[in-house]
Amino acid sequence: MARGRPKVSVTPCRFCNMQFKRVEHLQRHERIHTQEKPFSCDCGQKFSRRDLLMRHRRLSHHEPPTETTAVNTSQGETEQSIPVEIVDRNVCPLPSLVPDTGPAEHCSALSSAPVSDMTFDHAHFSQLMPLDPTSSLGLDSTYEFEFLWNNSSDMTDFLPTTFFDTDYSLSDIWQSDNIRINGSGSSAPAHFERGEKDQPPSNEANPMSFESLSSRLPPLEPDSLSSHNERLPHNELDSPAGLNSSVDTQTGLPWNICSPKYDRISAAIRSYDQVLPKGIFVPSRHTVSRYIEGYFRGFHEHFPFLHPSTLKIETLAPELILAVMAMGAFCRVEKRKGYELYLASKTIIMHKLEQRTRLSLAGIAKGSSNDSSSRISGSTPTNIDDRESHAPAFSNSEFSIPPPQLQLLQSLIILIAMATWADIPAAQDALAMGSQLSMLTRAAGLQVRDEIVEKCAWSDWIRREGHRRTLFVAYIILNLTSITFNVSPLIMNDEIRLSLPHCNVEWVNTSAVEWQHTRETYGHTECQFDSTLAEMIAGRDVHYKEPLSALGNYALINALIQCIYFERQTTTSHTIRLDTVKRFESALQTWQRSWEATQETSLDPSSPNGPLGFNSAALLRLAYLRLNANLGPCRNLLSQDPKSIALLFTDDSIPLFTRSLHVDRAVLQCIHALSIPIRIGIAFVACTQSVNGSIQYPLCTLECALLLSRWLSMISNAVLTSGLDSLREDERKLLAMIASLIRETDMANTLESKEADSYCIRRMAATVVRLWAETFQGVHIFEIVRVIGETLSIVAELLEKRLE
Repeated sequence: MARGRPKVSVTPCRFCNMQFKRVEHLQRHERIHTQEKPFSCDCGQKFSRRDLLMRHRRLSHHEPPTETTAVNTSQGETEQSIPVEIVDRNVCPLPSLVPDTGPAEHCSALSSAPVSDMTFDHAHFSQLMPLDPTSSLGLDSTYEFEFLWNNSSDMTDFLPTTFFDTDYSLSDIWQSDNIRINGSGSSAPAHFERGEKDQPPSNEANPMSFESLSSRLPPLEPDSLSSHNERLPHNELDSPAGLNSSVDTQTGLPWNICSPKYDRISAAIRSYDQVLPKGIFVPSRHTVSRYIEGYFRGFHEHFPFLHPSTLKIETLAPELILAVMAMGAFCRVEKRKGYELYLASKTIIMHKLEQRTRLSLAGIAKGSSNDSSSRISGSTPTNIDDRESHAPAFSNSEFSIPPPQLQLLQSLIILIAMATWADIPAAQDALAMGSQLSMLTRAAGLQVRDEIVEKCAWSDWIRREGHRRTLFVAYIILNLTSITFNVSPLIMNDEIRLSLPHCNVEWVNTSAVEWQHTRETYGHTECQFDSTLAEMIAGRDVHYKEPLSALGNYALINALIQCIYFERQTTTSHTIRLDTVKRFESALQTWQRSWEATQETSLDPSSPNGPLGFNSAALLRLAYLRLNANLGPCRNLLSQDPKSIALLFTDDSIPLFTRSLHVDRAVLQCIHALSIPIRIGIAFVACTQSVNGSIQYPLCTLECALLLSRWLSMISNAVLTSGLDSLREDERKLLAMIASLIRETDMANTLESKEADSYCIRRMAATVVRLWAETFQGVHIFEIVRVIGETLSIVAELLEKRLE
C-alpha cells in the first residue's frame, strides 16, 4: 500500500475466499476465475491487464512506449504506470533483492497472449545486464533466478505451476511483470497469492532478503490457518474448551517396553519356535525398545498406518512385532540383526498363509463352500461382529477383516518395503512377495466403498482409518516397486474404491476428546480416490472445498505416475503424443495446487509435519521426467551393479527425448531439485541424508541427473554444430540457471571462460552429476541408495574422461 493512503478493508475473493490488501489485487485475481480480459488491441488480442496490452503493442506493433499512462482503479484513484522498458532499466541495477513481506504489488495472471507475441528482446536486455566474466557462453545475467535461493526456514517453496504451462515459453514467463522485482518489493503470479493478515514491518536486524517468486504453501503459524486448512493450530489443541486430557488418553510411547510387556512379546514369538529358523532368539528388552523406536522415528512417518497413541505393542501378532523390529533395526543401521528379524517375521507369515491355504483346499476337497474370499483371506464379511455390521457409525457398505488378518497384511507391507530397497537377494524376495501382498490387499476390501460418517466413536474411527491407511500404503509400496524397477504395478488405479485418508492431525490425536474437538471444529469431507483422480486428470482442482490430506496427495501422485507408466507402454517411440502430454501436464499442475493447499506438506524432509510432502514432491519431479523422457531403458536398478547402470546412463545412442518446450519443464524440475542441496550445502546433505530415510529422493535424484546430463549433452552438440544462436531463448535461460548454481559450489572453477561454448556445456553435464554424487557420500539405510550414489560417481568419472 502506498505511503499515506488510508487503510481500506478489502472483501475476500467471491470465488475462493482468498484475502488481499488492495482492491486492484483482488480484481486482477478474480479475473483468473472469470477469464475476463478487458484490455483489447485493435488486432483482436485481449489481455487481463493494461500493462500487458502496452507490452503487446510495443513488441508486436512497434508502438513507442509512452512516458506515463493513467490507470483507473475501481475506487476512482489514478496511478502512474511505468512503461515496461523503463521498469527494466530501473530493476536491473538493484544491488540487492529485498521483497516486501506483504502480498506482491504487481500480482496478476499470466498474459494470455500467444507465445509468438511475447518474444524476448535478448539484444536489448543484454545491454542492460553485463555478461558474467567467468563464462564465454554469452548468457544473460541470472538475477531473475533468485527464486532458487529462497532461504525460508520452513522450506515450503515450490516452483509455481505457471512455470509448467507450456502454452507459454519460459522466457515469456520470466520476462513478464508477474515475476519482476521493483524497488518496493517482488511480485508473483496471482495464481499463487495467498490470503495473509497484515504483516508487521520487517525488522532491520533480520531482513527478508530473498525473492518470493515460487508459490508458497500456507504458513505454519497458527494464526494464519482458516477453517479449510489441513492442520489444526496446536495452540487450540493444547487447551480446547472442555478438553480433559485424562479421558481416553494415549497408552504411552510404543517403545516404552516394561518387563511384563517384554515377557508377553517374548512368549508370543517363542510360541513359533518350531517354525522359526534355528538360531533366532528374541533380543533383550532394551534392544527391542530401541528397534521399535527406530521404526516409529524412521519408517512410520513415511508410511503412517499404525496408530501410535493407542498401539499396545505387546498385543500385536508376533509376525508384526518382528517386522516392526526388523525395520527398526534397519533404521538404526543394524542391518545384520534386521535381516535376522526379517527372516523370522517372514517365516511366521508364510506359515500362516500356507496353513490358511491348506485349510481352504481341504475344505474344497470335502465339498465345502467355494467362497473366493475364504480361499484368499480365510474370512468373509459375515465374520464381522453383528454389533459392527449394524453400527450406525459407518456407511451401509461396511467391510472389515479381523485384526489378526489385518496385522498379517501390515507385516507383509513392512517386510516388502524393507526388502525392496535392500540387497539383491532381499529385493528379489520382495518382488516375489508382491503378488501375495496384492492378493491380500484386494481381499481386505480394496474395492469396497468405506465412507465414514461424522458421528462415530474414536475407537471405531481409528479402526476404520487404520484399515484404509493400510490398504493405501500397500498400494503405494507396490507402486514404488514399479517406479524403482520399471515393472508393472500389481494394483491398478481402477481397482481402488476407497475414500482418501483423513488428515494427519486427526491421526495423531491422543485422546477421544481431543479428536472430537478436531472433527467438530474442522470436519472432514470424504473424497473418493477414483473420482478425485478423474477430476485431476481432467485438470479440475480438487482442493477448493477442503484440502486433501498429505497421505491422500501421496496416493494420488503415485496414481498419476502409474497412468504415465501405462501411457509409455502404449507407444514404441521415446515421445508421447503432444495432446496426451498436455493432458498430463494439466493434471500435474492440478496435483501441485492440491499439494500447496495442504498445510501439513513441506519440502523439508525434517518438517515437524512429517516427510510425506517431501516424498510427494520428489514423485512430482519423477512424473514430469517420465512424462517427457523415456528413461526406462537406462534404469537397471534391480541389478544393483553401478557400472552397468552407469554405462546405460551414458549411452547417447539410446534416444530418451526430443528437445521441446515440454522437455524444458522437466529440465526446470531437475534444476530446482539440484538447487535444494546446493542451497543447504552439499556436504551437509551428504552427512544428514540417511536420517530422513526417504527412498523417493534418491530415485528422483538419479533420474534428474540422467535427464539433465543428457539434455546438456544434446545442447552441447547443437552449439558445436550451429552455435549458441541456434538455441531457443528458454534453453539459454536454463543454461544460465545451471551455471548460476554451479558458481555457488566448490566446483565453480569448472566454468572456464577460455573454453569453447560446447565444451563448457559438456563440462557442466559432468559437474552437475558430480555434485549430486557428492550428496550420497554418507551412510545409508538402504542398499539401493548406496548403489545410486556409486552410480552417479561412476557416471561423473565417465563424463569427465570424455572431456580429456
